[in-house]
Amino acid sequence: MTATRAAKWLGSAWTAKRPEDGEKHFVVKEVIPSRGRVVLEALSTRRRFEVAWRELEDGAVWLSGWR
Repeated sequence: MTATRAAKWLGSAWTAKRPEDGEKHFVVKEVIPSRGRVVLEALSTRRRFEVAWRELEDGAVWLSGWR
């Protein structure tokens, strides 16, 4: 992941297509370019976890923005 691309991910909003534990809306809080990962934070619980940024591009799992 390039630095330019990483900057575009930071602060972006995401909606899980299959919410778990009431967590549906997320925001990217940190980008780890060297590992190709981002840290997501659930808006409802503030729980954080890492996912590969490529997972966010899977339309069967994630939607860009909050819906």
